[in-house]
Amino acid sequence: MNLKKQIECIALDDQGLGIFKIKNKTFKASNLLPKEEAIVLIDDKEKAKVIKIVTPSTKRTKVKCDIYDKCGSCHLLHMDYQEQLEFKKNYFIEAYKDYGINVDVDFMIGAKKKQAYRNKMQVAYKFEKGIAKYGFFEENSHNIVQLSKCLVQTDLQQKIADKVFDFIIKNKIEIYNEDKKKGIVRYLLLKEGFDTKEVMVVIVTNGNILPRSSILIKELKSDFPEIKTIVQNINNRSTNIILGEEEKILFGDGYIYDYLLGKKFKISSKSFFQINPEQTQKMYNKIIEFADFDTKDVVIDAYSGVGTIGIVLSDRVGHILSVESNKKAVEDAIVNSKLNDIHNIRFVCEDATIYLDLLAKDKIKVNGIIIDPPRKGSTESFLNNIINLKIKKVVYVSCEPKTQARDVSILISKGYRIVKTAVIDMFCGTNNVESICYLEYRGE
Repeated sequence: MNLKKQIECIALDDQGLGIFKIKNKTFKASNLLPKEEAIVLIDDKEKAKVIKIVTPSTKRTKVKCDIYDKCGSCHLLHMDYQEQLEFKKNYFIEAYKDYGINVDVDFMIGAKKKQAYRNKMQVAYKFEKGIAKYGFFEENSHNIVQLSKCLVQTDLQQKIADKVFDFIIKNKIEIYNEDKKKGIVRYLLLKEGFDTKEVMVVIVTNGNILPRSSILIKELKSDFPEIKTIVQNINNRSTNIILGEEEKILFGDGYIYDYLLGKKFKISSKSFFQINPEQTQKMYNKIIEFADFDTKDVVIDAYSGVGTIGIVLSDRVGHILSVESNKKAVEDAIVNSKLNDIHNIRFVCEDATIYLDLLAKDKIKVNGIIIDPPRKGSTESFLNNIINLKIKKVVYVSCEPKTQARDVSILISKGYRIVKTAVIDMFCGTNNVESICYLEYRGE
């Protein structure tokens, strides 16, 4: 098509893309807000790109990111922050409307810290057209956007990433070529403890060899005393999964520590830890406030990961049954409970649906349950067992309100009622939505 045309944006879709029409045909483009007039270019694949904003919206704000038009990580930086929150609130409400549920957002939890909020950074290395690059992938592409400054990463992470890249170039260490399956360095992963100020560096290589690693370690330790451990992860698989199975600890113990709401957590290269600690703590406090568990209550922490919610909650309940299917995550959870001298949590390595089946058959008395499933949501069998056990208090945490609403509709049909809701802006500048729905069993 290759058409250049002035258009008016009529609405946003659920991903934050601007919607407009040309001759009754609908198109979408990023970096566009409702009622804005803009000049767009539509290519021969009918993909639209904004070339110029002619009449900007009052909700538009200046984008400070140099690579916003290329990088696929953030989606809403052109949108005023209050409008971002409104977008996420409406996303939640519309998701529930699709299942015939009229719901309000009782708490819209915005962030004070809108930049440098991520405690984790991961970048890829690539040779493109004879030029070495490191950075993030372009949206829907394997091309690398050369990184100069990322607004959501910390200055320390950026400086360490720059240092490692400069060392690779200076020492002519071969960057991995995914087409030829040759080369050495593939990725860099950084984890930063915001409370402890400890940093982990993980260098992902195609094989066991990392040339001049002793010099790199010496320079990193000298330049960045915050670095407490350096790990070489070996990944020689043809995959876009970043970490491989094998690791070598080059310096330190292979892990760092950080805190959430006063509880200490051990963080390794592969262990999951919430990326935005400030907003995570707000979310956990809201879970505690909503459920208002009794110190004698038995509570299930389902899809529990490394046990963060259960561990934080442990002081406020009688007993916690923590259920997670990932063996490594369960092992990490046990370590974290021992770190905090917690004795009222039982960790179970099992599929959450199967475990609830067993509890339902044995008619175990459970007072409450916290559900934090993956994006695809829970299963109907799992939800039916909540109903069969007549668990009074249900706290459903989700990173996808659409599947949360689907599951909540099943609970509502069997006697549960929504008591309170919250939407948390966990990832500022993106279209990701984190939400809590608290329900109580009121009888069929």
